[in-house]
Amino acid sequence: MIKTITPETVVKALEHTLLRWDCKDPESHRLVERLCQEATQYGFAAVCVRPIHFTTARYALGATSVVALAGVVGFPENPLTKAIEKAHPIIGAVNSTTKLQEISSAQMEGVDELDVVMNNAYFKTDVEVGGTFTAEEFTGLRTCADDLPIKLILETDLLTPEEIKQAVTIAVNCGIDTIKTSTGFITDGVGATVETIELIRETLDGLGATHVGIKASGGVKTYTQALALIQAGATRIGSSNCVAIAEEAMALLA
Repeated sequence: MIKTITPETVVKALEHTLLRWDCKDPESHRLVERLCQEATQYGFAAVCVRPIHFTTARYALGATSVVALAGVVGFPENPLTKAIEKAHPIIGAVNSTTKLQEISSAQMEGVDELDVVMNNAYFKTDVEVGGTFTAEEFTGLRTCADDLPIKLILETDLLTPEEIKQAVTIAVNCGIDTIKTSTGFITDGVGATVETIELIRETLDGLGATHVGIKASGGVKTYTQALALIQAGATRIGSSNCVAIAEEAMALLA
């Protein structure tokens, strides 16, 4: 899917993130405030933060900000490798009740969008044995979230192309709003790639789900990367390097 994308379009698709595993001390709240200020200054689509920062981000953005506040649900605490994840599943491996509680808390703290991590290990088991846990959890999350948009994080570095298509299909059937590629916490992963975005977009189009968005996240550091991912079909770009990307975009307009 190659289409003409302007620098302004790229900037408006950015989600400014602060999800580092070590960002939990008092100083981190000042970093979140700066994150929100930068997102407002550049006109990003959203900021994306951990539950500990929901309230700080909501106050920093204000009640009427056009910048959305996205909050993660079931997000891993620490970075890990593929081998560690295979031996001891962590990605999305949070009790469903805990995810529902995190969603309820996010609603009360003024979050506008939810970035929810799929239980990767349970999904793989469902694929192997024909189980229904994944669909049931997605349905429960969708019901609990009410009208808040849900971005489902697949962690595509851990999935085969066929598994990605299966996960996308289940998500669409359960009313998920956006498919997100990665947490960015797989240290030996590649994160978002053009090929993966194209695969997700083709799958969505084949399901007649052209309304479902795609958030490319994980390893996106430059304007060139962001542009290529949007050309491939992404509707949002999650990155902790949004200011640098925006500055690159502005330089093209100078």
